[in-house]
Amino acid sequence: MSNRTVSTNQLTNGAYFAVRGNVSFSRIATRIEGDELEQDKQRRRARGWIPVERPYTTMTINNARVIYYHGPQNKRNEEIYAEESLYTSQRNAGAGFFFSAQNRGRSLPWVGVLDADGKTVNQVPNLEGELANGLDVTLIMRVFQGKPNKGVSLDGVIVHEPIRYFNFEQPGNGLSELGLKFNPAPVQTPAQQPATTAPAQPESAANYGYDDSGYDDNEQPYGQEAFSSTPQRPQQPQRAQMPANPYGGNGNGIVYTPQNGGRNY
Repeated sequence: MSNRTVSTNQLTNGAYFAVRGNVSFSRIATRIEGDELEQDKQRRRARGWIPVERPYTTMTINNARVIYYHGPQNKRNEEIYAEESLYTSQRNAGAGFFFSAQNRGRSLPWVGVLDADGKTVNQVPNLEGELANGLDVTLIMRVFQGKPNKGVSLDGVIVHEPIRYFNFEQPGNGLSELGLKFNPAPVQTPAQQPATTAPAQPESAANYGYDDSGYDDNEQPYGQEAFSSTPQRPQQPQRAQMPANPYGGNGNGIVYTPQNGGRNY
């Protein structure tokens, strides 16, 4: 890509990097697969992007900034690659830089909550749903040797505050993104509540922002031994389909040069 100075094949196999921001789209509790994956492929082809051929999970964050292990004056290739993966959204220009990540491995990304000591991450064994928009999180990314090229995978998500979950049925969802304020109606007693029909199913999910350049059939999630002794959680049952990701980019990113850095989880 013309604006990249570091490609995936210049990254160190097995290296990690981290990007912090606020959740703008989460699909990590279940994978995009089956009919939903086929629809996702069609949407990608219609936009001229390379389709994701394997089941995958994904997360997009806004207000994204790269975490520098040795400070911004001593950037590793992985951190430069992360900077060059940041992009802006025409739909929400005031939300800062965005960063989108995928995991195409057999297991879901792990999720953990940062302890009050600021040094311990406690793994969440079973997510109740997708993470809510706005949550302060850090994405842990891993470089792996794919076939034939190297790729980058979302291994885990550190949550920096009490977990909240996305609520499909919450009235007014999405209006804030249009600059509108929603005032909910007063809570009615059962005797006052009118009969209602079942809500329509939301549109299936799609992420258009992040495209790994390779994959590894033996790809395994990272972080259990480093963050928690809790075994990897099992595959969750299929939940209601997520809406499409409105903030996915084309993967080109734009160069990002923050003035303040340092390792700050």
